[in-house]
Amino acid sequence: MAQLTHLNLSSNRLTVISCNLFAPLVNLERLLVRDNCIETIDVDSFSTLVKLNELDLAKNRLSSVSDKLFEKLTNLSILLLSSNRITGIERCAFRNLINIKELDVSDNCLEELNLFFRTYNSEMLFNFSFNDLKWAKLCFEEKNFSRPKINFASNSFRDIG
Repeated sequence: MAQLTHLNLSSNRLTVISCNLFAPLVNLERLLVRDNCIETIDVDSFSTLVKLNELDLAKNRLSSVSDKLFEKLTNLSILLLSSNRITGIERCAFRNLINIKELDVSDNCLEELNLFFRTYNSEMLFNFSFNDLKWAKLCFEEKNFSRPKINFASNSFRDIG
C-alpha cells in the first residue's frame, strides 16, 4: 500500500477521517473522498501526504476548515470542498498551499470570508459561488503574483474588501 499513488474512496459511507487512516500512504498523489458523509477530519489526517496533488472532499458534511488541516500539503494544486455544509474557514487554512491552482468552496453555507494566501503561481482559480457571502476579504502575499480568477457568483454581498 505504501506505493499507492491514487486512491478513490468516493460514494461510500465514511463519516470520519482519523489521523492514522492515510498515514502509510506516503506516495499518494491523488485522493478522492467525495460523496460520503464525512463530518469530522482529524487535524493530522493528511500530515504524511506531502506528495498529494489533488484532494477531493466535495459532497460531504464538513462544517468548518481548520488552519492546521492542510498545513503539510504544500504540493497540493487542486482542493475541492464544494457541496458541504461549511460555515467557517479559519483565516490561514490555505496559507501553506503555495502550489494551489484550483480551490472550490462553492455551494456551502459561508456568510463571510477572511482568508490569507501565499501565492507562487499565476494560474489560480478560486470558486466561492453559491454560498451566502455578505462580506469577503482575501489577502495575497505577492511573489510572482498575477491576478487569480475568483468566482463569487450567487452570493449576498454587502461589502468586498
